[in-house]
Amino acid sequence: NEIMYSKLANGGITVDVIIPSDYMIARMISEDMLLPLNFDNIPNYRYIDENFKNTAYDPENKYSVPYGKTFDSEKGLKTHLRYCKPQTDKE
Repeated sequence: NEIMYSKLANGGITVDVIIPSDYMIARMISEDMLLPLNFDNIPNYRYIDENFKNTAYDPENKYSVPYGKTFDSEKGLKTHLRYCKPQTDKE
């Protein structure tokens, strides 16, 4: 978080998407470092469970989208094997 913040704050990098933690999102919002999201570009947002929206750090859901959360509280992305073929060592 801190390295990413330092690079962004000092103009060392320019990016379209970042994945900071909750406290850093709040800090960046308060310092006017984030632009409001255009939800026309995020059509699957409607499928995010309401329990993950309206967070304390972004109560109006203007600057952030939940990422990597699952109902069993594990972090990371999940793969639906119905749509993705598992890769083997031979591939």
